[in-house]
Amino acid sequence: MTFFRIVVSRLLLHYPALLFAAAYGITVYALWVGVDFGDHWDEPLQYDLVVKSYQYQLLLPHTYHYPSMIYWLDLVSVSDRLFAIFFHTVDKGMLLVAGSMSLEKPGELIKLPPHNLHEIPFDFRFFILRARLLAMLVSSLGGVWTFLSLRAADLTRPALAAALGGSAYILSWEFGYHARWLAPDLILAQFVALFVFFLVKAERAKNPRGWFTSAAVAAGLATATKYTGGGLVPALWLYILLRGCCSRRASLATIAQHTAVAVGVFLVITPGTLLEPLRFASDVFFEMHHYATSHATVFGVAPYDINSHWLYLARLWEYFSLAMLSSQPIIAAALVTVSVLGLVRTWYRSKPLAAVFGFLIVFYSIFFSLQVVFIVRNFLLLLPVFTYSSRPSRQPAGKPCWIGSMMWNSTRGGSTSRRR
Repeated sequence: MTFFRIVVSRLLLHYPALLFAAAYGITVYALWVGVDFGDHWDEPLQYDLVVKSYQYQLLLPHTYHYPSMIYWLDLVSVSDRLFAIFFHTVDKGMLLVAGSMSLEKPGELIKLPPHNLHEIPFDFRFFILRARLLAMLVSSLGGVWTFLSLRAADLTRPALAAALGGSAYILSWEFGYHARWLAPDLILAQFVALFVFFLVKAERAKNPRGWFTSAAVAAGLATATKYTGGGLVPALWLYILLRGCCSRRASLATIAQHTAVAVGVFLVITPGTLLEPLRFASDVFFEMHHYATSHATVFGVAPYDINSHWLYLARLWEYFSLAMLSSQPIIAAALVTVSVLGLVRTWYRSKPLAAVFGFLIVFYSIFFSLQVVFIVRNFLLLLPVFTYSSRPSRQPAGKPCWIGSMMWNSTRGGSTSRRR
């Protein structure tokens, strides 16, 4: 009986972590069970990139509408099959080089026809189930980074805040809906959460340079996942300047160094920026024009387009306030209000961190509202910011944590318009 009481008492000490572990496990299992459901317009394109890389034996996607992070995840998801085919081909002495640099057009690759590799290495279903599962697991790390960020924060009840914040992230219906697709948006969001985690760790470090470097790496990985992740780089500049850990000249040098780190990480993940600069620039300008003009017209209607800046901004904040954090508009509105209040409270404890959060919210609100195409998965990169801010505040002993209770009551669901 005594042993049982000791075990129970120790479990109670760690119940917030167990709470989050249970929420995480249930979510991952539910997504794994439902991974073979529906379709997404980007997925056939991703399959085609992997098949062509196999046929041409050249590890470049040749398309840069997205940076190359999702392409590498595609390859990793079927790497065992590709390696098996590769070694079989080497044993037969059939391995040749199918792509080479052009001498007439420096920086561009010659397109050569595939040789002896006309067969398809695997069908679409085999690829998509594996790639979706890997993307879902990577996306779920956003909840882990949120949990660790709040656990490391200067709060009265960091363990409880971490459990509630991390659970709110992965139990939201917006996460559950989008995490099952092979798309870069929640992968980007988990890198934003990782960026926040490194800044929180820098808050309590006497020498934060190592955490600055880690944050720069996270910013580079975010940008290499989706170009909109580049907004993390000026956010890091702002944090370094406001942190004031060194002289103004040294701060500028630190900013330059860590900008170089972020750019270097981006180039490592997306080498086509340098190897195929013309195609890279063409695809990036295409996407800029695409989002600034129109997505598609169906029966004379453009359902994804909002041509008014102010209307776009209003609909954006309607999504943030009434859909992103909960399926129930009242609960969602309460949670986003708590997030804003949490941002104000953060300002009194850490002005640099609060300034970064405020900058990200304002910057992306303005940036997105200047576009025309309105697709809500693009806005999920702010999910870590809202869930971090919606945590229990400092409470006097014995008072209930009403903020945490509201977060835990947030249930799955949300608006289904413009989701794809």
